[in-house]
Amino acid sequence: MINPALGFPTDAETLAAWTSTPDKFAADQHVSAANPPTFIWVTGDDPLVPAKNSLAYAKALAENNIPYELHVFHHGPHGIALANHLTAWKRDADQPHVAHWLKLAEEWLNETLTQTE
Repeated sequence: MINPALGFPTDAETLAAWTSTPDKFAADQHVSAANPPTFIWVTGDDPLVPAKNSLAYAKALAENNIPYELHVFHHGPHGIALANHLTAWKRDADQPHVAHWLKLAEEWLNETLTQTE
């Protein structure tokens, strides 16, 4: 979750039970020049945390000129970790296409860290 107002939790009652100050926890509202470069991946149909959370965070990073990379994979359940057979906790959590995120992150981090040295 990036921002509790963006679909998780799904109801105001749960959100109120968690906090009376949701804006305090809205990470997209607290991006500044101090944020580090960020790699983001999400699945477009995550049934728990909507992809719009990641989109909002990427937008905030862009507005603050923070280097970032964002990948929205079309399908995958929430919490799929490496998205491969090693971490699949249910059949649908083994997503070979989404599993590319780790290599993409490695490539991006190597490139990004090299540029900042």
